[in-house]
Amino acid sequence: PSRPDLRAARGAGGAYWSDLLADLERRGIECIDTTPALLGAGAADEARFWMPQEHYSPEGNRLVADALERALRAE
Repeated sequence: PSRPDLRAARGAGGAYWSDLLADLERRGIECIDTTPALLGAGAADEARFWMPQEHYSPEGNRLVADALERALRAE
């Protein structure tokens, strides 16, 4: 998710893609959502996770990669 997506996901409605992820999982399609890792690290508000035009910085990419690795190893 982008920085604006993360900020919106913190709100009362949660992430706009949550229903899609739930539907995919009900259909047996595995999904990995890195939103919790990004929010847990404070990426919605921390500039160090972002490059211009909302791309992840090296630190942001590392955070996402670590979350993916944890999810894949848990299988």
